[in-house]
Amino acid sequence: MWEGIDDPMIWIIVAAFTMPLLLIALLIWFFLSYQKKKYEYEVEKKDALVREQALIIEQQNAIQMERNRIASEMHDELGSGLTSIKYLSDSVCARSKDETISADIKNSGTQYPSGDQYVRNHLGYEQPF
Repeated sequence: MWEGIDDPMIWIIVAAFTMPLLLIALLIWFFLSYQKKKYEYEVEKKDALVREQALIIEQQNAIQMERNRIASEMHDELGSGLTSIKYLSDSVCARSKDETISADIKNSGTQYPSGDQYVRNHLGYEQPF
């Protein structure tokens, strides 16, 4: 059965069939390794982009929260101050005997609603007060 195994021609024929198969297997392995590395690089790149975007969103949220806090504090302070001025002016107007002073005080007291609206519009506070 294996009588002609020492014949070099058989070894050449065997090598002629096995070498291309080994070469193809090696090329397939290199190709798959390259594709795997390429995929890992792309996934890593996308992960880095997602982390960067998450950081930007977190920073924007922190800025918006700080703006809302400042707007709320300003609204509270300005609102209470303007309300106090309105009630004080109403009180002075009620006790005043001079009609011109009373009219001026009433006129300044009517400016409160527009001042409050100005505060709401310019603070950029999107939530209702």
